Amino acid sequence: PVHSPADKVETRQLGEQLTQALSQLPPELRAIVVLVDVEGFTQREVAGMHGVPEGTVASRLFRARRHLRTALEAPARDARLWRHQ
Repeated sequence: PVHSPADKVETRQLGEQLTQALSQLPPELRAIVVLVDVEGFTQREVAGMHGVPEGTVASRLFRARRHLRTALEAPARDARLWRHQ
């Protein structure tokens, strides 16, 4: 599909915001969310890689996603408001 210049700017800004939010995560949370959500490893595989129980991976993934959601909610809300003006 053809994207408007505004769509391209919004996509780039979202990528920058996501990168910034990821960089603010503690290293142990960032590693888990990148391995599971970006690289596609299972929680079981990541647990084996890190030598921790699956429950620890699940807990860290939950905390990382919650942090990312919180960090990205305000910019997303602002973008929606800007778009409807």
